Amino acid sequence: MNTSSAKAAPTAQTPYDRLTELGIKLPPPPPPIANFVTHVREGNMLYLSGQGPREADGHLHAGKVGADVGVDLAYQHARLVGINLLAVMHEALGDLSRVKRVVKLLGMVNAVPDFEDHPRSSTAVRTCSSRYSAMPASMPVRRSVSVRCPAISPSKSRRSSR
Repeated sequence: MNTSSAKAAPTAQTPYDRLTELGIKLPPPPPPIANFVTHVREGNMLYLSGQGPREADGHLHAGKVGADVGVDLAYQHARLVGINLLAVMHEALGDLSRVKRVVKLLGMVNAVPDFEDHPRSSTAVRTCSSRYSAMPASMPVRRSVSVRCPAISPSKSRRSSR
C-alpha cells in the first residue's frame, strides 16, 4: 500500500488544449494575397507577414471603423486575424508548443479620419494578442495604429488565378 501524501503534478496545458477551451479550431492558413510569403524562419525566430480578417472560405472582410464597421465588428475581425496568425505559426512550426514567446504584435485599424474612439478600437488589437495566451510567457509588446487605407474591391480581395 502506498501511503505517500505526494500529489501527482498537474499536466501542462498545451496551446491546442487552450484553443479548444476557447472554442477555436485552427483553419488552414490563408494564402498570401500578393507576391510575399506568410512567414520567414531565421535561426530560432519566426517572423509572420501581416494577415487580414480572411475567413476560411477566402472571404476578406473590409471596411472602415467608424463608417461601415462598428467597434464590435472590428473586435471580431481582429479575433479572426489572431486565429489566422496562429494557423500560420502552426503551419510554419508543425506544433504551437514550439513557440516560446511572441515578441511583438502590430495591429493596424482602418478607421475614418475623424474617428475618435481609438481606445475602444485598440481593444480589437488586444483581442488579437490575447489569442496568443495559449502559449507560455507570451505577452507581446503591442502597438495599435489607426490608419486610412484605400477601399478594397471584392474583385481585388482574392488571388487571381493564373
